[in-house]
Amino acid sequence: MRNKRLILLFWLCGWLLSPNIALSDKIDDQRRSFLQAEKYLAEKNDTGFLATAANLVDYPLYPYLRYQWLKGHLTQTDQVLGFLTKYKETRYAPLLRAKWLDYLAEQEHWQDFIRYYVEDEDSVDDCQWQWAKHQTGKQQQALAEAKRLWLLGEAANKNCQALFSALAKSTQLTPDLIWQRFETALQKNNLAVAQATALLLTKTDRKAAENWLKLHQRPNLVTDSQFWHDKTGQTGRLFAHAVKRWSTGDIDKAMLYWDSKKKDFSIDTQTAQDVERKFGMHLLSN
Repeated sequence: MRNKRLILLFWLCGWLLSPNIALSDKIDDQRRSFLQAEKYLAEKNDTGFLATAANLVDYPLYPYLRYQWLKGHLTQTDQVLGFLTKYKETRYAPLLRAKWLDYLAEQEHWQDFIRYYVEDEDSVDDCQWQWAKHQTGKQQQALAEAKRLWLLGEAANKNCQALFSALAKSTQLTPDLIWQRFETALQKNNLAVAQATALLLTKTDRKAAENWLKLHQRPNLVTDSQFWHDKTGQTGRLFAHAVKRWSTGDIDKAMLYWDSKKKDFSIDTQTAQDVERKFGMHLLSN
């Protein structure tokens, strides 16, 4: 009787454990298949990859595998869209969408780009998005955003070059707009941007821009009278800019010179406050 009970107990244990053993075997098989699929990806063996990946649909890393394959097959529109719908909650969906939109832009498929672009808080700063609008009939809206981006004084990345080129050819790129970008670039110490922007100025204005560039790089020259034949308007902003730069290296001399000479220039209230705020920050840090 006791032997029969032991046999029954062993049978029950085996029956309870068998599903877990089978599951463990399946996971081990999937892990091996996953590694094989990665190998096929590296070898660009599409046939082998697709056959192997087909058996991994319920594997947790399957979305990763599909993403890795699809980013090299962006012409497969239906499959890309299917992935973006089915796996929209995964971290791979936005990564694939970004690569696919870059592909559509490179191919100049602007209607498709517009159709599948997802607008968010970053859209206004996306030059590709603005250029797509420009190419699909919304030129004025795109140029208005191009103007705003231009005035940030930042280097134009490759996605912004076409948009900025269109702005440069339009009537919206005024001399005042060029000066604003030039000055903003210098305020941000984007020297290369300022130098490139100066080339768009007239010959006369380029001479003035050269003074800005000299004083930006050697602000202690602010005491040299050769720069101050005209002490109104833009010259006042240049004087303020040079003194702010000078204060970084010698706060005491910059403050004394500012106090003794600022009344000789036409300097608006905001610009004067910016200089004195900079003095305050230096004094606090010291």
